[in-house]
Amino acid sequence: MKFRKSECDQTGDRLSPYVDQRLGLEERGEVERHLETCQGCKHELESLQATVELLHQVPQVLPARSFAIREARPLPSRSPFPMMRAATVVLAVFLILLFAFDMTNLFHTGPISNQQGGPQYYSSEKDRSQAGDKNTLGANGGTSQEKSEAGWVRPLEYGVLGGVVVLGGATLLVWRSRRRALFETSNENDA
Repeated sequence: MKFRKSECDQTGDRLSPYVDQRLGLEERGEVERHLETCQGCKHELESLQATVELLHQVPQVLPARSFAIREARPLPSRSPFPMMRAATVVLAVFLILLFAFDMTNLFHTGPISNQQGGPQYYSSEKDRSQAGDKNTLGANGGTSQEKSEAGWVRPLEYGVLGGVVVLGGATLLVWRSRRRALFETSNENDA
């Protein structure tokens, strides 16, 4: 069993759009024909028109500033922060490994040759210091020849350290500026 709306119910649903002049010509004609014959719908239309007129007479009150909602500004969808953070972590881990390998003499490429041309291995610092002029101890505890064999390690360590400092600083600046923008946006919305 289908429920079918009566003509008064259909007209009642169209009265508000009729008052706002949002009906097409055909629908408008149907409403006007019905209003000519139905006093109940005509009375409802007059009541609706009176209400609309009263609403137009009410002065517009602006809400207090705290109730006003400002248009939200979207944050940039792509931020370099996650990529910079990951690059900083990778570079810092590489630096730690580089220092660890250097401290364990992993970069020492071969034995030290003595004046006779053969390899010479030392069992202690005392033996090393007594070895002679060519194999004297350097500033870092190794011989001058050891220092020259792994001479590329220190500049690499300093370069990577500089990269970590610069990239970490840039990442920190991006993070702070992004956080400041979020803070300012939330303060504007609160104000």
